[in-house]
Amino acid sequence: MKKSLIALAVVSAFAAGAANAEVRIYGNLDVGIGSAVADNDNSNGFFTNNLSTSELGFMSSYELGNTGLTSHLQLGGQIAGNSGGTTGTGPGAYSLNRHKLVGISGDFGRVDAGTRLNPAFAFWGSTFAMGGNSVAVNGQFAAGVLNTWVPNTVTYSSPNLNGLTAQVMYGFNGAGNAVPAAPTVPDNDQTFTSGAIAYSTGPLRVGVSYQNHDDPADTIGNTTTVVGGTYDIGALRLSANYMDADVDAIDGADNVTMSAGARYAVTSQVAVGGTYMSHDSGASLVNLQAHYAPVPQTTFYAMVSIVENDNIENANDLQYRTFWGESTQVAAGDDDSGFTVGVVQRF
Repeated sequence: MKKSLIALAVVSAFAAGAANAEVRIYGNLDVGIGSAVADNDNSNGFFTNNLSTSELGFMSSYELGNTGLTSHLQLGGQIAGNSGGTTGTGPGAYSLNRHKLVGISGDFGRVDAGTRLNPAFAFWGSTFAMGGNSVAVNGQFAAGVLNTWVPNTVTYSSPNLNGLTAQVMYGFNGAGNAVPAAPTVPDNDQTFTSGAIAYSTGPLRVGVSYQNHDDPADTIGNTTTVVGGTYDIGALRLSANYMDADVDAIDGADNVTMSAGARYAVTSQVAVGGTYMSHDSGASLVNLQAHYAPVPQTTFYAMVSIVENDNIENANDLQYRTFWGESTQVAAGDDDSGFTVGVVQRF
């Protein structure tokens, strides 16, 4: 009898947990075609990830009884829309190279442990009126700063306190995931600290972010500060940001990136805009975009990009890509321009 009661209690507990659980599969695919011209060298091709990153992931959450707390799990990885594989792997492969975390949330905010998006990079991306991979990721990758997905971390995200939000991350030993490339063997002496604070009131959103990637070998470490924000005037959104980085590998060299941009909502489904970005080496990027989103899950886009990389003379002189979907950066000293059309489908 006692065994029967125990079995019934276990089954009831699992049933209650299942009823309380929310599990979601999510995904995103960005594909397009386009053409680029670099110093009279034409290149026509199939692009992926020009606007957003193609990925597949899983999320779940569980309410922890009457405690007011919720536990979270998220696993996600990038997929290549042109091969079915992932970055750095063969076709058909899939790797959990993005979110790998567990967390708990409540009135106090949220705490996550595992691999998570760097708060400093997330803030940088939010300061563009018309951004996406070919703008935000392009800029930080070219500058060799702002780590993206950082492993071995604990992250605290605050609740919204009258428009004020904050996020702090600490990465333990081997928290490498450097930009532009992680070390072959993570150095267990590496540590990573990152944070962002933002304030929103009415049409204004401003903030600042900071990261320090401490690498004792002085090969991939960097300290980076970002200041930026957006301001809405009716259907028009204006943006500006400033990124100042100190990279160990080019100690003492200036590494400053600035941008300004705008986005205008023609209708609730159509938007146009662009970004001008420049680096103190003289390199610059002009990116113009038009979006049509008939439903929230689908966005058709057209993009024009003009890159000038003439002044490549010093170690800190960066090189912008025309589009993020290009496999390599523009060659040193090259100017480039291109046009692409694509579609992003989400579920």
